[in-house]
Amino acid sequence: EVADRYRAASLGQLTSAEFWASVGVPGDPVALDAEYLSRVRMRADVLSFLDRMDERGLPVACLTNAVLPWSLQLRNRFGLDDRVDPWVASGEIGARKPSKAMFEALRRMSAVEFSDMLLIDSEPATLEAARGLGMSTVLLRGKALVPEGFSHPVIDGFAGLFRPRRPGENDA
Repeated sequence: EVADRYRAASLGQLTSAEFWASVGVPGDPVALDAEYLSRVRMRADVLSFLDRMDERGLPVACLTNAVLPWSLQLRNRFGLDDRVDPWVASGEIGARKPSKAMFEALRRMSAVEFSDMLLIDSEPATLEAARGLGMSTVLLRGKALVPEGFSHPVIDGFAGLFRPRRPGENDA
């Protein structure tokens, strides 16, 4: 039931106040949001990844299944608004990954064709849908095992996208 309520909130069908009430958590929704979001941590390798992409002049977008006000607060807290553009959040779009509507919103908002995109995600179903639209894909491995014969490249962290530099070598 909680997962169903979260899904509805992540589609923009419930406000965070309605979400908390629907799952039986009493209290001020602003305080509940703040307490919940205080537990969210950014991956340690995100900022160095964004630096490397910026050095190469490559834009980074975010495609996320998220409750919109939570996404906005986290982006602000982590200082990501100036580093990632566009942000495509399911709570704003009214659809969730891996739906085609999310990918179309990304294409429209970024003005980048699918064939020029690289999608990094931790969900195989999202990667399959993206590949079907012509995107290049990479699995960012989480705790799940990668099945034998998995057809997407796999990385354990964002650094895995960049080949190691040899001593004295420039980023060319």
